[in-house]
Amino acid sequence: GSFIAASVIDGATRIYSYRTVEGYPLLVVVGMSEQHALADYYSDRRSYLMVAGAVSVVLLIFIVFIVRHQTYLDRARKALRESEARHAEKSGLLDLTLQNMVQGIVMTDANQFVQVVNRRMGELFDLPVHLAANRPHRHEILRTLWEQGEFGRDDVDFATWYRRYVLAGEHGHGGVPYEHHRLNGRI
Repeated sequence: GSFIAASVIDGATRIYSYRTVEGYPLLVVVGMSEQHALADYYSDRRSYLMVAGAVSVVLLIFIVFIVRHQTYLDRARKALRESEARHAEKSGLLDLTLQNMVQGIVMTDANQFVQVVNRRMGELFDLPVHLAANRPHRHEILRTLWEQGEFGRDDVDFATWYRRYVLAGEHGHGGVPYEHHRLNGRI
């Protein structure tokens, strides 16, 4: 067996183990001071506590960083939602304004694809609704108008007419305003 007790000689706490010797009326007792027996444990414990403390500090710093970053992301998301809401409201108002203007408006990008066309433009030129909704190329709108006889007929194909039309410079290309006189008298 074993037990822990304070020594009567020096008062130090010792761990004692004992055993009887078989065949002899003899009992063997060995005692070792608790401090000496557990020296490796205490040494390792200090190392483990220091490592655990350092890891805990690193984790705490990492958690603080994550929380700050998450807070930043939450603020950015909120600001983005607010900005999108303001943009949607202004975009809706602009679209409402464009759609209810008495002038027909068409805006193309640098590649001549229609980016904006209002309802009045479609009404003035009797354009099919689906044509403007699909962001066509400028020449698709001109082809539709040409096929409707909007530019008169001079017995040439569309490609030839289009080249002449572009070269003539009467089409409002490059930000130059252009007034079209329709066959029905509308300008």
